[in-house]
Amino acid sequence: MPQFSGDIDSRLGGRFTIGWPWQFLLTMFIVFMAAVLVYLGLSFGYAPFLRREISSINSQLNDLNLEVTPEEQKSFVNFYSQIVNLEALLKSHKAVSKIFGFLEATTIKDVSLSSINISAAERMVSLEATAKSYQALSGQMVLYENSSETVERATLENSRLSGSTVQFKVNLTFKPGVFAM
Repeated sequence: MPQFSGDIDSRLGGRFTIGWPWQFLLTMFIVFMAAVLVYLGLSFGYAPFLRREISSINSQLNDLNLEVTPEEQKSFVNFYSQIVNLEALLKSHKAVSKIFGFLEATTIKDVSLSSINISAAERMVSLEATAKSYQALSGQMVLYENSSETVERATLENSRLSGSTVQFKVNLTFKPGVFAM
């Protein structure tokens, strides 16, 4: 069995210190005390302050509730309901405003529109218009038929000479997605 000679300091290289765990313990004690002080400050200082503020705001709300009559409350609820319904309606409506831009861009100067009926479900627009001549009417129909990006089909319903002008009705069927937002 081996024999050990000398003291423990010489065996460990002469650098055995006891002070470090006490410094660590003291640091952790200070951190713990700081946490306890913060907790006590929040529990006994800030929490009562918040309770008083909540109580004050609740009393102000109760006073405000007494100022607003039940009829005004009912009126406000009805108005709010209408706003919510309008918002839902606007989110689901079809965008027909694109059609007006299309009509403005494709209507020639010798044609004037007098009536527009839009059926978004069928993707159809019925136009009643007046042209200066049959030549202007045929030019207008060519423009509608050449608008292949948006118009699926252009159908001339009827036309008649009325004095020096031609009155006609056209049905335009638009491609899917034109009415989508």
